[in-house]
Amino acid sequence: MMNLEHKASFKKNVFVLSVLVLLGNCGFSQRQNIPINYSISQKLEKRVLRANQNVHTAIKPFQQTFISPSSCASVFNDSGVYYYDFTVKLLQENLLNIKEEDVFLTADPLFNFGVGRTNYTDTTTSIFTNTRGVRVSGNITSKFSFETRYYENQFYYPEYLDSIADARGVAFGLGRAKTFKGKGQDVGMSSGYISYSPIEELNIQFGQGKHFIGDGYRSMLLSDNSFNYPYLSFSLNLLDGKLFYKTV
Repeated sequence: MMNLEHKASFKKNVFVLSVLVLLGNCGFSQRQNIPINYSISQKLEKRVLRANQNVHTAIKPFQQTFISPSSCASVFNDSGVYYYDFTVKLLQENLLNIKEEDVFLTADPLFNFGVGRTNYTDTTTSIFTNTRGVRVSGNITSKFSFETRYYENQFYYPEYLDSIADARGVAFGLGRAKTFKGKGQDVGMSSGYISYSPIEELNIQFGQGKHFIGDGYRSMLLSDNSFNYPYLSFSLNLLDGKLFYKTV
């Protein structure tokens, strides 16, 4: 049991989704997006700046193809030592991993479990996070990539957030929710996209997800704390990465 003392600065995004195996093979020619995550972005930006790469860090999500394999591997490759076949499969490998000459396919379960207590208005209440999901991603030749995710979530919010969620009928950052066991929130969330690059410099994506514009903890123009939205985006990368244009 973990004791948590929540303050008024408690973030709206009250949980961080734990990805079992995030990106299994950074060396494959991929048009997949790197998930928008503050911690991951900070680590990647540190690596690409050290490597003097031309990457426009204020436009996210990053595409793997624009990040060097060495920078990507230094962030995502797990160098931990595990002693059992089960833990190696659980912590280091994709549950499903198919790699042929022009096809790369992975599938993984996703989990995030958390429990704690919060003291608010001199009363102690339990908080709770229960997230289960699945991620399927792949590449077909060097031109097509795709990813799809689905999460089922249950939450017990702190009181001062729970009252707002009940009044609005939403889970923060996740959209419309229904009541769970009388005092919690139950909400599903899906995201996905298809990525196509007819030429090396041009990428076209259609899907449902989020974008981040700016450098910092919060997106300047498109909120990363909103619910997933449908989008069609075009991006153009010219002059060896010195000029980058994107429209969403």
